[in-house]
Amino acid sequence: MVTIKDIAKEANVSIATVSRYLNNKLTLKPQTEAQINEAIKKLGYVPNMVAQSLKNNRTQNVAVILPMVNHLYSSDMTSGISSVLARHGFNLFIYEVDTLHKSEEEVLRSLRENMIAGAIFVGMSYDQRFFDTLHLLQDSDIPVVYVNRPVEYNGFPLVYPDFNVCAPLAADHLISKGCRRLALIHSIEGSPLLRIHMAAYRKAASSAGLSEPLFIRSEPGIAPPAEVIDEILESGIDGIFVINELMAAGILRALTSRGCKVPEDIAVISYGSSIVSEISVPALTNIDLQNYTLGVKSAEILMSQILGEPFEPVLILEPKVIEREST
Repeated sequence: MVTIKDIAKEANVSIATVSRYLNNKLTLKPQTEAQINEAIKKLGYVPNMVAQSLKNNRTQNVAVILPMVNHLYSSDMTSGISSVLARHGFNLFIYEVDTLHKSEEEVLRSLRENMIAGAIFVGMSYDQRFFDTLHLLQDSDIPVVYVNRPVEYNGFPLVYPDFNVCAPLAADHLISKGCRRLALIHSIEGSPLLRIHMAAYRKAASSAGLSEPLFIRSEPGIAPPAEVIDEILESGIDGIFVINELMAAGILRALTSRGCKVPEDIAVISYGSSIVSEISVPALTNIDLQNYTLGVKSAEILMSQILGEPFEPVLILEPKVIEREST
């Protein structure tokens, strides 16, 4: 079996240099790095990951904790995370909390038992669980990042979009398209973030000299209740902001099935920007929260912690309007 001693001899460097290089603890001159990599390739060296993990009490595994893997936003974020980890030779382990019905204590125990190198907690903007778990992991010297939750900095790195500007962006876009009777459709009551959206949407409408927007609660999913569509049509609404991409696609379908023309009669804009919006008929205009970029940035911050490099503790991304056929 090839050892680092063999690599050092072949590359004409010290064993300590090879060891520190393989453990990401030493930056070498390009020529020296090339010599070591050539020796590794020539001799077919494969690191003993089990031995390294036992020695360092760490693996090359990064845990991503999220409610559901099959959520549109989660899949985009995990894809961004995976792209960064792959570049650094780290593995992605996913803990789907809602599906597995795991408590915070069970998640924490599992992360410790698997000697993870770091953890990224991804969730919906209104879901603010795992504060205690994050602190306990930090106390165990395990790097963490908290993603997609607009909370105050509390000692652990944060990455999230600027949710405060979403409703004004949506309202301003609809108004710029000539809409004068606005509605905001949501599926969650009592969320602090929803109250922020409603206040900002109301303010944007008032600033444009428009009447109070209509706020409508609908069941989540792609099939809105008939009474929701009835209320939209009977209230003379001509511009809708839907805080759920799947729900927006369903509302589009329901409106067109009632003979409503989009965007001529009613313009529709939604949260998110996934394949769902692209294949909707008509294609949905979105407030893009940059979910893939959220994943990339969170993984970069985690890797900076693992490698001992500087990083920004709080990173807020700017949402933007992606205009398609529905407006």
